[in-house]
Amino acid sequence: MLYIFTPAYNREKCLRRLYSSLISQTSKEFIWLVINDGSTDNTENLVKSWQKENKIKIIYLYQRNQGKHIAYNTALKFMGEKGFHVCVDSDDRLSQGAVETFLEDISAISENNLYIGIVYPRNDNRNENTQKWISTAIETVRIQDIKLKYGLNIETCIVMKNAYVSSFRFPIFENEKFVSEEIMYIYTGKYGGFRPINKVVYYFEYLEDGLTKNIFQLWKKNPQGTLYFLEQRKQYIKENFNGFEKFRELCKVKLNINAFRLTQNDIKWTKGYSLIDYFLIPISLFVKYRRFD
Repeated sequence: MLYIFTPAYNREKCLRRLYSSLISQTSKEFIWLVINDGSTDNTENLVKSWQKENKIKIIYLYQRNQGKHIAYNTALKFMGEKGFHVCVDSDDRLSQGAVETFLEDISAISENNLYIGIVYPRNDNRNENTQKWISTAIETVRIQDIKLKYGLNIETCIVMKNAYVSSFRFPIFENEKFVSEEIMYIYTGKYGGFRPINKVVYYFEYLEDGLTKNIFQLWKKNPQGTLYFLEQRKQYIKENFNGFEKFRELCKVKLNINAFRLTQNDIKWTKGYSLIDYFLIPISLFVKYRRFD
């Protein structure tokens, strides 16, 4: 069983394009799980009208507006342990043969306990050949290492086995609506890796009000969740990296933490600083200015 999970908040126009790509799939062996994150537009009526068309199987769930990460919690609870899922954002679309590709690749890895899923590059709507990718010599990868170890700051399409994430839940922070999905990928790392495959399956588009385009402002508006995620990343680096690579990545994450704490104007953020933290403060001030001011 393959779920295509889409969280949606006031994305009526974008959902039409995604729906068009889903009903055009060469394989209809999937369930589209739409989580309406408290939309105030016509999302509910639109999705219910598509359910009546019965061109693909659609499950529609509603929650009050709490953010994508809580919509993900709702989806994980609903899907349970069986099958696989892929998150397709409301402003993106799949290539016509994407589902067929997913199912073929799932079948190919299903008997190999080394893999807990598959990861593909996302491709820009404007040019399907713009993304760099991991060397073909790499047969398994943890999602966060695509950036941290291999230096590729790119968008990815992730097909994941539900058995490994069914018990995971994103933390809830009062009055906040964003936590990075990286904490889920750090969680899955203890179970295994993902098979990297360079196929065109997913097209993304940056919207002016999209999560990726406004990531640093989202961090600023959601301080508890942001610091939680950055501390999780720091701990992951400490436990999984060595030598200069470890030093380099720890410096990077400390720069982000320091710069972010400086935006909070709270003296307690500087308590417990190490010598390296103080050494990095001048650079942290520059990062704060460039990213958060």
